[in-house]
Amino acid sequence: MTDNFLSALPEAERTAIETHRTTLSPEALAEYDMQLAATIADNEASFARADVADRGSKELDRQRLLEKQNSIPEYQRRRTALHEASHLIVANALKIGHAGATIIPDGSSWGRVMANPSDYASDLREESCLAHLQIYLASVSNAKSTDGADSGCADDILTATTLANAMVSKYGMSEKLGCVAYDTVTLITRPDIQEKVDKEVRFFCERAERQAGEILEQNQDQLVRLADALFERNELSKEEIDKIILGVEENGSQEM
Repeated sequence: MTDNFLSALPEAERTAIETHRTTLSPEALAEYDMQLAATIADNEASFARADVADRGSKELDRQRLLEKQNSIPEYQRRRTALHEASHLIVANALKIGHAGATIIPDGSSWGRVMANPSDYASDLREESCLAHLQIYLASVSNAKSTDGADSGCADDILTATTLANAMVSKYGMSEKLGCVAYDTVTLITRPDIQEKVDKEVRFFCERAERQAGEILEQNQDQLVRLADALFERNELSKEEIDKIILGVEENGSQEM
């Protein structure tokens, strides 16, 4: 236990303890190690209690969120489920990974699709950027086709606009503007360039929204099925989402 504890310490602290141990007589060293072992045991017990308390706190927070969710009108929960389902359907069609979805509000949003870092975090290829534009704007396309655009899409529009702006002015992904990076000073002092960037950003976003709408239209059955399941269960794992999209029932059979 002592060796494991020492190996986990910062080098300076570990060196100080090891140096001090070399100055002790065998009897004093044995007593020192016993005291050190007792300290380690106390620390581990404290960490264990803290971990239990932290898990308890998270569970309490989850219960509070569930209670808050139960007070949300049914129509809002259904809109949220459809909103998140639209992201998932487009992500599935474009083969972009995720880690599940929830319609339990967390204080900053009504629901969300959990990103899978291993599938997305550092992927800035043009193909991936274009796919994510469609995923972000799927909610806008879906809202316009049902009750009309609403403020619930604001974050998605902002995220898509920010990405499109970077694609055009930093990543060299615009054929019209070419492989050039424009800094903030240039955009401020050159309104003619800013206008060109704005037009390209709008073109990228409007095209992505249209493409997302086409995917949703082609997968209406899956969209409705997924939104219903998310509404009923509040949370869905990636595995559950994959089965629902495929129409696979709990018993493993496939819906006709």
